[in-house]
Amino acid sequence: MAALKRCNERTEERPPETIDGTFANLVKRYKEAPEFTELREKTQRDYAALLRRLEGILGPFPIADIDREVVYAIRDRFQETPHQANYLLRVLRLVLGWAADRELLPANPAARPRQLTVRPRHQVWSAEAEQAFLAHAGPEMRLAYLVHAFTAQRQGDVLNMTWAQYQRGIIRLRQRKTGALVEVPAHATLRAALDAAPRCSTHILTDAKGLPWDADAFRKEWRRVTLAAGLDGLQNRDLRRTAMVRLAEAGATAIEIAAVSGHDIETTQAILETYIPRNGRMAAAAVRRLERADTRSKPKT
Repeated sequence: MAALKRCNERTEERPPETIDGTFANLVKRYKEAPEFTELREKTQRDYAALLRRLEGILGPFPIADIDREVVYAIRDRFQETPHQANYLLRVLRLVLGWAADRELLPANPAARPRQLTVRPRHQVWSAEAEQAFLAHAGPEMRLAYLVHAFTAQRQGDVLNMTWAQYQRGIIRLRQRKTGALVEVPAHATLRAALDAAPRCSTHILTDAKGLPWDADAFRKEWRRVTLAAGLDGLQNRDLRRTAMVRLAEAGATAIEIAAVSGHDIETTQAILETYIPRNGRMAAAAVRRLERADTRSKPKT
């Protein structure tokens, strides 16, 4: 980081993105290449945001001077947010790998860096948290909550759902991340909300103006509601596993849950092993199912 600071202090007035050999110039060239332009739109936005962050650190720095020490210095600078630190490393590795493939560098100094440990999230939404969120949400966010909570889909897929995908009480979609085709019967609560919702757009979820949500605007509004409801620490992405946990608690098998969420069976089982609470309520439910299935004669009283 000291070397980066010295380099920034002696940078010319000329913008670094116009100077051959600087990291800023490399980013400019990478973003013009098919390896970037052929990415999905959302991926391009995500990468561009991280590249801007990296340019703020490495912009005028000569790429020939980027070594493993520099790579790890960047990682350690963001160690308080390990998920973001690891994501920065992955994008840095892609850009420097692109440079190495074009012989702008002899090798990729960010190849296979040791990533920081990210603790898995174990949060699930309780019934109380759900009621608090819905009480503080407007109609648009209430519908968004219900779609997330009852379909077990990723935020990107939920925001892109259209009314054409909702037919006869079933939501059909192809997940953008995995390509999996899923058909999710709408829970009675969700079905009632969808049937009552105004259809002012081709998209199911819209903002207060009736326009499809911009992803960043949606995240900001979701955050605003969670804070107003006193739910700091719970995130939208936690609803995906919450939906799976609720299905399991209701007696659904891993195969049935996978049919809803779009995960493979092995991943679904691993999620359930991690997040299903082993508590008295689960034990009591298991015994009740056994009692209903027991065909032996009951003891005489």
